[in-house]
Amino acid sequence: MMLVSGTGKQLANAATILTTDTLYAQLRGSYSVIPEVLTGNVASSDSNAASDNSKALTLEQLGYGNLVTAEVLQGASSINYPIPNNWDLTNGALLHLSYKHSKSISYDKSVMTVKLNGVPVQSVKLGKATSDGGTLDVPLDPTVIGTNRTLSVEIGFQFVNGSDNTASAAASSFCSDTLLGNWAVVDKSSYLTFTPSDRLTYNLDSLPYPFVAGDEWNSTTILMNNRGSEELSSAISLINRMDTVITDRSDFQLADIASGQLQDKLKDRNVIFVGSSKELPDFLNGYDNSYVIFSPDAVQSISDKAEILAELTKKSTILQLTSSPLNPDRSVLLLVAPDRNRLLSMGKIWTDVEKSNQIRGRLVVIDEREQVYSFNDTIDARKPSAR
Repeated sequence: MMLVSGTGKQLANAATILTTDTLYAQLRGSYSVIPEVLTGNVASSDSNAASDNSKALTLEQLGYGNLVTAEVLQGASSINYPIPNNWDLTNGALLHLSYKHSKSISYDKSVMTVKLNGVPVQSVKLGKATSDGGTLDVPLDPTVIGTNRTLSVEIGFQFVNGSDNTASAAASSFCSDTLLGNWAVVDKSSYLTFTPSDRLTYNLDSLPYPFVAGDEWNSTTILMNNRGSEELSSAISLINRMDTVITDRSDFQLADIASGQLQDKLKDRNVIFVGSSKELPDFLNGYDNSYVIFSPDAVQSISDKAEILAELTKKSTILQLTSSPLNPDRSVLLLVAPDRNRLLSMGKIWTDVEKSNQIRGRLVVIDEREQVYSFNDTIDARKPSAR
């Protein structure tokens, strides 16, 4: 039993102490005197910890029920959380697990292990105390999250029964009744917490950012000279790669190069150009922060961060992502092929898992054999600050 008494201010401070980890950890003995005033630093720190920017999502909110592992010697359940494209988890995240398990397993020999994106991050033994219910806080380190845009968490259990060793347990596993006592449940009230930072870096492997904000297209115009089957097919493949539905709320447009006052119309827009090098407007060719410049039948590097050998200067398709030459707060994505027919090959690249995974940094060259070449020196590696 806990009794708390005092003035209104002291009662408010008692609540702060009980809900602030750094203060609660300082409590000792059977009683504590509640101060009338807490220091400004403590109040400020607690206010920041409880900022509106902090997110908490239960397994149930993520679409999962209780995660049950049963009637096996070893098994696992997985949860996946796609990180919204306008966020970065530069401070990592925390996974809070509530779980219970069978009392018929060998305590302190059976184990629960948590993996993040295939990397083990924490293991605990299953004991008598946790059989009726236990909790575990698992830090998800940003170095393990890396550039992945999905948190893939696997929660695995290995059960040991009696004095059986692994070999004898495996030999007897054909008798299903020997496994009936092997079970564990991770409750759907378990939750993921994190404080996202606004995403300030961008690379080709980070698409759909910055052309999509939240779940909507962000002031984006697809620019084409022709709306033939080649251009439209390539544009549709790119939109599918963005995995964002175009709705009546989307700020998404199509524009033709022949439009009058084109630069004025695009200066406050994110622009995606789809077409051949012969059709690329001058203001999108070889601008100050471009890595390449196009001639009608070739492409050349104009940056020491992207050396392109002669073998790739002809018949290669280029993907390039930079800030816009019309507005540094907007972005330009160029999808430029040596001729219109080669635009169709991009659909194959996006859907080929191995080749798509090779697209990184802000410049990619795809040769006539559909081999993908990226340039590590073009990777935007700035670290965004949490807000």
